[in-house]
Amino acid sequence: MGLVYTRLLRPSVSPAQRLCQKLEKLGATFVKLGQGLSLRQDILPDDYVKALQSLQNHVPGFDSDIARSEIEQALGDSIENLFAEFDSTPLAAASIAQVHAVRLPDGRNVIIKVRRPGLHSQVLQDVRLLKLVLRTVLALVPQLQAYSLPEIVRESSLNLMKEMDFRQEMRNIQRFREAFKDSSTVHIPAAIPELCTESVMVQEMSGGRQVTDPSVQENGPRLAINFADAYLQQFFCHGLHSRRPASR
Repeated sequence: MGLVYTRLLRPSVSPAQRLCQKLEKLGATFVKLGQGLSLRQDILPDDYVKALQSLQNHVPGFDSDIARSEIEQALGDSIENLFAEFDSTPLAAASIAQVHAVRLPDGRNVIIKVRRPGLHSQVLQDVRLLKLVLRTVLALVPQLQAYSLPEIVRESSLNLMKEMDFRQEMRNIQRFREAFKDSSTVHIPAAIPELCTESVMVQEMSGGRQVTDPSVQENGPRLAINFADAYLQQFFCHGLHSRRPASR
């Protein structure tokens, strides 16, 4: 009787998927760069753009014990004194921070956003490295200068520096809440100022669904109108838009 040998085949991983995996391992700066490149169909083939879009939603979290330590250091007290309940399992994770569900001593259900440890110094180091590599690549392949790659790196690094300071995010939330306080279509969960620092932010918990969720499809036209109205109002009526620093 003959022997039949079988072997398990590993699922094939495309070059685009391998690129995403590498960017995730390299950290927040490179994830943010990948997110920026996912919008540039003029530079990358469709399979790369589609793969990079996964970086918008699927980023590994970090250990909850580290999150607890970062929170306690930032807020100057123990988790037990700060909160009535703290869920160690993160609700979500992104390139800059992860989010945990917590309950305040007064009974309010909120979320706490905690920045990845050591992120600030790591981003500064990564950006310097990226700029050096990019200068070398552009010198070797001048044709790439047509794609404004230095601008992509610059824009990604500027956005990262802004997003890493949660005090700025808290101020933005307060401005938007004031601007849309009478709106019947826009809801902005409030930040808790006394529990906000550069690396930690506590905000009211509010549920929602992604615009790609099939269950919201039937309301698509109405939601699109509401979104466009809100954008036009914030831009033209309240002047709530990003301002780039002047070039030096």
